[in-house]
Amino acid sequence: MAPHESRKISKVTIVAWQALPAIFPDEGRNMGGLELGAWNTAKMLAEHSICSQIVVRAPNSGHSMEKDGVTITAIADSREYIRRSVSSCIEFGNGIRCKRLSPHLLWQIPYLAITWPWRNRDPAPMTSDPRLQSIATDAWITLGASRESAGVVATAREQNKPSLLMLMSNADVDPSYARDPKARNAYGEVAEHCLFALKTATSIICQTNHQRKLLQQHFQRDGIVIATSVDPAIWQSKSTNPGDYVLWVGRYDSFHKRPKLAIQIARRLPEIRFVMVINESDPHVRDEIIADLPANVDIVDYVAANEMPSMFGKSRLFLSTGSADYEGFPRVLLQATAAGKPIVSIDDFDGFIQASGAGTVTGNCIDDAADAVASYWNQPENYDSPFAAQYLRENHTNESIGARLVNELGLNQAYAR
Repeated sequence: MAPHESRKISKVTIVAWQALPAIFPDEGRNMGGLELGAWNTAKMLAEHSICSQIVVRAPNSGHSMEKDGVTITAIADSREYIRRSVSSCIEFGNGIRCKRLSPHLLWQIPYLAITWPWRNRDPAPMTSDPRLQSIATDAWITLGASRESAGVVATAREQNKPSLLMLMSNADVDPSYARDPKARNAYGEVAEHCLFALKTATSIICQTNHQRKLLQQHFQRDGIVIATSVDPAIWQSKSTNPGDYVLWVGRYDSFHKRPKLAIQIARRLPEIRFVMVINESDPHVRDEIIADLPANVDIVDYVAANEMPSMFGKSRLFLSTGSADYEGFPRVLLQATAAGKPIVSIDDFDGFIQASGAGTVTGNCIDDAADAVASYWNQPENYDSPFAAQYLRENHTNESIGARLVNELGLNQAYAR
């Protein structure tokens, strides 16, 4: 497209390869904040009369359909789907280790061994993705700085169409990307792939002002700050008071969600029940936690997305031990606030907890965090949820954020290149 030429944007395509379980909760467990964010964004655009579609990987093409006003385009990749299923059960590293048993392994492992020579290889990094080239769209959206996002951005560039990169964590703007292009970040992504996405995307959406500063300082790119959002209604409808456990949600790791800190807090409060929803990530952290689990802590290894409102609703308060060095803006904070549950958090995120009155920020002092949990547990009536709920409505609802996203990106308007 020539400089200054304008194009009308009426159809936007979001690529989130692992998002199928966020759309259809029975379709697997490989889902996190990125996948939920992708599906939420697709629905927000549809609610604001934008023709929205989302591209996902699926075991077969039968999942292509429309849901909540969004066109779901499923790229069939049965071998990759089976490979991920096996990986969720068996760890291949220094030896082979079974994480959980499944009868499907009896046929899945032989199937992968036999079909390996014919397996579709991933597209080359930082090149146009052949799986996307035939999809009709006016603009592309991808989430998180990664190899997969680099492929989406490269596809958009080849088609001379705009691409939008939505940052999902502070790690997406790690300054080390420019220093060592071959290095891998804490999530296993190669630095040069992340750097390509950051440098080449037409526009970048930041979750927080802090991310925008990092983007400007280290990558000489400006970003648009659009807050993370939630639809409060479903969380409010499932809420009961006062609730009978402290809820924690995250994954097994030692640097980002930091479940070991939550365990330390729980040890100081043996009379209070803690429920931790912990997704697979670092098996060594998992083994350490399971080997010495306090009696007052229950671990749930997976909860489907459509069941999470009930998990929040039945809790008395929410505990966050996430690190602000890695987190962008955790959607779980909005979900807890929507459910009317106070938050005890080691860190604040873009000042949300302080500004909204949604809870207490304790810093890294575990004793202070335990004291705050005990205070909310023993006196739940002291939590001023109406003010927090009002702040949420004004600043973080799908309705208000969706309108801002459409306005900031000029969707349904001429887009000048």
